[in-house]
This record gives sequence, structure tokens and C-alpha cells, in this order.
Amino acid sequence: MISCEKIILLWFKKKKIKIESKEDIFLKNKLDSFAFIELLLYIERKFKVKLSNKNFFTKKELTIKNLVSEIKKKSEITKIKKR
Repeated sequence: MISCEKIILLWFKKKKIKIESKEDIFLKNKLDSFAFIELLLYIERKFKVKLSNKNFFTKKELTIKNLVSEIKKKSEITKIKKR
């Protein structure tokens, strides 16, 4: 099974955006606001989680590692709610 991190990195690769897992995706203009929304929608569909902008814009930096952490938190909450 492919990891969340690798799936997200593949999304960036398909968009021809070079990025490392620990690199801030906004700092070096890796993504504009439209591409960020597209990424969030992709993540929501792919991992079946609902993400909120407040989870990301309150952080000092946004990395793929941060995104993976949020996905894991949300997927655990979803599992608990389904029980």
C-alpha cells in the first residue's frame, strides 16, 4: 500500500511542482490559492476526509508532513464516528 505522503508527492509531480516533504508549500510559491484548493479537494476525495482551511492557515508553515498529519487525525476521527 502506498503511503499518504507518497500519494501527495505524486499529485505535486503530476502538476510538475518539485517539492520535498518538509518544504513549506507556500513559502517558495509552490502553490497558488487555486492549486491549494485543488489539492485539498484531491486529498478529501482520495482519503475520504473532510478538511478545514483553519487547520492549515493557523500554522507557521504548511508542509506535506503537516498535511499527512491532518489526514491521519481526520481519518481516525472518522473511524471513531462510524463505530
